[in-house]
Amino acid sequence: MAIHLHKKYADTLAKLYTHNSFIEGHTDKSWSFSGLKSLIVPSIVTQPLADYTRSGTSRYGNPLDLQDTLQELTMTQDKAFSIIIDKGDNSEQQMMKRAGEVMQQQIAEQVVPEVDKYALSRWFANAGKIVGAAAAPDKDSIVGMLLDAEVFLNDSFVPDGERWCYVPNSLIKHIRLSTEFTGCDSIVRDAVVKGYVGNIGTLKIVGMPARYFPSGAHFLIAHRDSVILAQKLRDGKVHQDPPGISGHLLEGRYNYDAFVLGARCCGVCAIVDAAKVCAEPAATADAGKVSLACATEGAAIHYTADGSDPRYSTTALPYFAAFDCETGIAVKSFAKKDGMFPSGVIEYTMA
Repeated sequence: MAIHLHKKYADTLAKLYTHNSFIEGHTDKSWSFSGLKSLIVPSIVTQPLADYTRSGTSRYGNPLDLQDTLQELTMTQDKAFSIIIDKGDNSEQQMMKRAGEVMQQQIAEQVVPEVDKYALSRWFANAGKIVGAAAAPDKDSIVGMLLDAEVFLNDSFVPDGERWCYVPNSLIKHIRLSTEFTGCDSIVRDAVVKGYVGNIGTLKIVGMPARYFPSGAHFLIAHRDSVILAQKLRDGKVHQDPPGISGHLLEGRYNYDAFVLGARCCGVCAIVDAAKVCAEPAATADAGKVSLACATEGAAIHYTADGSDPRYSTTALPYFAAFDCETGIAVKSFAKKDGMFPSGVIEYTMA
């Protein structure tokens, strides 16, 4: 007989995850994966303004059909664990208590760090803005780099509140030593958010272990409404005296993934090592065909020809060879390679 812990302890485990995670609570919760593995997120493509004409039948400009782009979010991570609990007490109450304790420790020590680390890697890889820094931040430069990133968010009309900045603990030292950092001792004493050390401008600084960050990553800013962390304890079972085991077998299965919302991608800004960023593609045209090339050896190029952002759109195509393109069509492309951060998006309009 199996006892289902994920039903009995669902609320407890959710609270435990929030308490131990550096990022849970700082993400968009308006999209629910309850019972689903994938979601399709639409976003409207707005049109630029045109000059009003005082004569003719199209005084407001040529009417265009409202377009939208689609982004598919699919949970890809499906992990499991299996733990034997020695039969130290025959009572069901004590067995359940022990199983619950083991499940909580498993979540705190294995699941939470793994999910946080994975989420950061996905947000770095899919950030709306990736800035390549020529040198690693130090006490003389880090606050300036943070404020430059804040300027980007301001210019992109990202709301001031809920701008969370994830920084390796090794760089927190540089922030505290910088002359611009005024200190937030009272905030630190009262803070209930794990890792939160204070503010730089509108940025809420969260210190995290350096091992959580991808190679070459310095820090990341993510507005709450721009990122999603989807995670679910799908199964948590205790088997009493299964064959070959004197005791109880605790089994768990965990689904999770992390996403950047394409329509709000300007709310995610990553500062990384410039040497780890792919070069932007270059576009050329000849005889009605568009060719794309990237200076980063081995990089793959993806593109769209419908105005959507190829980093998030379901219509993005991998580039293999020159393709036909009509005059006036805007081709957007970017490059990516395993072990590196993707390039920015370039736009080429066929003349």
